[in-house]
Amino acid sequence: MSETNLEQFREVTPAGRFTLQNSAMLKVSLSGDQIQAKLGSMVAYQGACDSSTRAAGSGDSSRRP
Repeated sequence: MSETNLEQFREVTPAGRFTLQNSAMLKVSLSGDQIQAKLGSMVAYQGACDSSTRAAGSGDSSRRP
């Protein structure tokens, strides 16, 4: 594939909180805010992600018996 064929997939520079990337993808900038997604929609995250969880009421779930 040539580079010109891939031009349609280039990321659009954000111009506010909501930026339409293409006809099927909306980019949302989160700065400590929350958004809601419709049940069944596909959601992706771009950036660093911390997947550590805490068990309810135990304080630190990294200690296992």
